[in-house]
Amino acid sequence: MHEFIHTFSMTRFFSEQERITFKNLYGSNFFFNSDKNKFVLNKYTDDGLRVEITESSYKDRHYHDPLNRKYKAKIIITPHKLLHPGKQMGKLTSNTDIQAACVLLTNIFSEIQNESGVNLWQDAKLRRVDISKDIITPSDLYSVEIIKASKQAVHKCGYKVFKPEESKGYNPEWALEDSALFHNHSQKVAAKIYNKLHDLDETEQKEYSGLGLIRFELTLKRNRLKDPYRIDEVLLPDELTGLLCKITKDGNMLLDKYMVQTLYPGAMLSHSVLKKYLKLQNGRKEKRTKSMQEYSSWVTKMPPKLCDIGLIPAQITNRKESFKALSVSPVYVDNKCPFIPSFSDMLNGTVDQKLLNFAWIATRRKREGKKRNELIYWNFG
Repeated sequence: MHEFIHTFSMTRFFSEQERITFKNLYGSNFFFNSDKNKFVLNKYTDDGLRVEITESSYKDRHYHDPLNRKYKAKIIITPHKLLHPGKQMGKLTSNTDIQAACVLLTNIFSEIQNESGVNLWQDAKLRRVDISKDIITPSDLYSVEIIKASKQAVHKCGYKVFKPEESKGYNPEWALEDSALFHNHSQKVAAKIYNKLHDLDETEQKEYSGLGLIRFELTLKRNRLKDPYRIDEVLLPDELTGLLCKITKDGNMLLDKYMVQTLYPGAMLSHSVLKKYLKLQNGRKEKRTKSMQEYSSWVTKMPPKLCDIGLIPAQITNRKESFKALSVSPVYVDNKCPFIPSFSDMLNGTVDQKLLNFAWIATRRKREGKKRNELIYWNFG
């Protein structure tokens, strides 16, 4: 289904001598970031490899490193760039391509070892794997609405929406409407839905001809990967290809389990279409329709942690089940986006045709009126 590993990272401890050797050897390709006390090997960035060296913490030195080394290196690999240096877009989904990328990575590690005497494989531990899937949307407005809706749709216990503006590394130039981030510390996972189109240069954007592009990205941390993939304490070069192939094969299942299932199920309708659909489905049960509309408005407008205030658990469960039974999400979207597939359908490339047809019929007057050119539909021209 075109899921792919966007990046993965390993860590290993670095001695003072190894850091000095790197700095002296790579010169202008090794720079110092004073804000984060970070040294970065930049020589192989376009080839898919970046090495970031920082001072290790007291805890790491004394409890996790028998040699008590002063520094720790994060080794970040982008598999697609190993085969296609410098290219932003692309994915490796076949075992053949993944194997070829691992061979090139091993070659770069060998080159570094021959030049510096530093073996990056030595004592390296796999720390995280990022699995991604790109989804084309009808327009950039749809992308914005999907991201906005996802921030309100996180409802599974243990998952929390993360606000970039509250983090230490926050950059004021980040557009908050371009991404939604959530995480679960106990599950050792984090998820991100972001506007990939805005990451591309003008030439790459033209390839999408007015369409939108979002990316689903799931981060699996070491403890989440350890048991199902039998990861040893140290990652060996011979194990890497098989491991990446297995995780890629499981990509759809992993994205569904740790990302999609944390969000409200069901298609997302515009406010006006959702009102019509609830009235149609509930018939004479006006009280039920009203309570569902009120819950929908509350969920859509309020921060997730406040959505359940004033309701007892049974009422919350009842409302959630009512929306689930109708295959719609309580989160509504902009009236210019009559219908957006469920997150599950987006992941699997499917559409609830019945609901899409309803949205098409429900917006007939707008479609035929003066503002008919404003409406774009998920599956209609």
